[in-house]
Amino acid sequence: MIQIQVFPFNPVQVNTYVLWDSETKDCILIDPGCWNTEEEQILVSFIEKEQLNVTKIVLTHAHFDHVAGVNFALKQWKVPLIGHKETNLLMPRIPEMAGWFNLHMEPVSPLTNYVKEGDTLTLGTSTFVIIHVPGHSPGSIVLYCEQQDFMIGGDVLFKGNIGHTEVPYGNLNTLVDGIKKKLLIKPDATIVYTGHGPSTTIAYEKKNNSYVL
Repeated sequence: MIQIQVFPFNPVQVNTYVLWDSETKDCILIDPGCWNTEEEQILVSFIEKEQLNVTKIVLTHAHFDHVAGVNFALKQWKVPLIGHKETNLLMPRIPEMAGWFNLHMEPVSPLTNYVKEGDTLTLGTSTFVIIHVPGHSPGSIVLYCEQQDFMIGGDVLFKGNIGHTEVPYGNLNTLVDGIKKKLLIKPDATIVYTGHGPSTTIAYEKKNNSYVL
């Protein structure tokens, strides 16, 4: 069974997720957003306390707040960095994007492994299917676990909202279309763990999200 811990990190309060298999203790780190040594230590302390084995780092997309801790995490755990190939369109612009918020960031290490629509990632006995949903970012992916009926959605879908599209490579129609055709077809009870703020469910969004009604 997969366990989930969320850490809101950095000035933009991105949700960094630690997912692990309760039997094997193997662990996936999603969107490491640690901004300073204090946040880095929070993450390391939790992983050490739970005696987890980090096997991979996954990026839902490459906006600066979701990759702020990538360099640290790769140095700490020396594991593959995984994301969609189109993430490369934004990776070189991360210092520039941070600058829009008057924040300083160094260039981020590139992806080492790529995933695409329909690919799977395993964690213990559980499987995540990769769903590619561009519109907020060209490389935005959602990780869907059918066995436990939840998804890690990055900034694609929020509670009552969707990801911003007034950003480089953003497109409102593309994003809404992807949400409707790829996410809202999942069971109503599916939990959506978002890139910022609280989680939601497919049922809630189908009834309350004005963008996709």
